[in-house]
Amino acid sequence: MEAVFAGRPSYMKDVYDEVVTHLRSSGPVHEDAVTVGVFLKAERKIAEVRPLVRSLRVWLLLPREVAGRRCVKATAEFWAVDLRFTEAEVSDDVRALLDEAYDAAS
Repeated sequence: MEAVFAGRPSYMKDVYDEVVTHLRSSGPVHEDAVTVGVFLKAERKIAEVRPLVRSLRVWLLLPREVAGRRCVKATAEFWAVDLRFTEAEVSDDVRALLDEAYDAAS
């Protein structure tokens, strides 16, 4: 896991840790480190976390499109909601989306 965030701004790992901690408050979370980032899973995939040059991107998989957020159709049943972080702050509305994504993946 550390290799994913090596050489990246510290806020990226801080956001990642906060996201995982929040998701774990709902139940078990499997972290799968891959070349491009980390996949977070319960029974199904919850999110993809990808460190980028200027931000940390978190794609949450939700069963609906979220107004006011960039969303793409990921599968017949799920939308990928694009969350971008440029500082170590996870808002309450993002926490609510994390809860919804965990429930959808369980």
